[in-house]
Amino acid sequence: MPDPAATSVVIGLARACLRLTPAGPANELGRPTLIELEAGPFDGRIQDRTVGDYRHFHDDLLHLHQALAGRAMLTSYEGFEVSLIGNGRGAVSVHVQATAGEEMSAKLAYGFEIDQSFLPAIAAEISRLFLAGPEAEPLPDAG
Repeated sequence: MPDPAATSVVIGLARACLRLTPAGPANELGRPTLIELEAGPFDGRIQDRTVGDYRHFHDDLLHLHQALAGRAMLTSYEGFEVSLIGNGRGAVSVHVQATAGEEMSAKLAYGFEIDQSFLPAIAAEISRLFLAGPEAEPLPDAG
């Protein structure tokens, strides 16, 4: 069950995880996000002003949970990418890559596995933290 007091979306467990925290209102390039990466003994933290489209990522997570196979991906213009890939039997591979620094010279890339049963809670936290409220991503044009 998602924690209503949580301020971050957490994907993963213990020493292999990714945390996404809203860091400002959505803009024309995406949603500013504090990205915290943890991969065994390695960790990092970056502020990315261009993460999006959270709405599409949310919908893809729910589809992945239902179908067990497929992909949900969230990217940014500043070098961040997370993809969740279902194997069709309930296991989900999570691949994370973040690039930062001058000339994008620093990079952390890692992967880990989660169970598909984690996906609804992840989608619920994305909806609560990134798609609701006054700083949320705008709804797509209906026209």
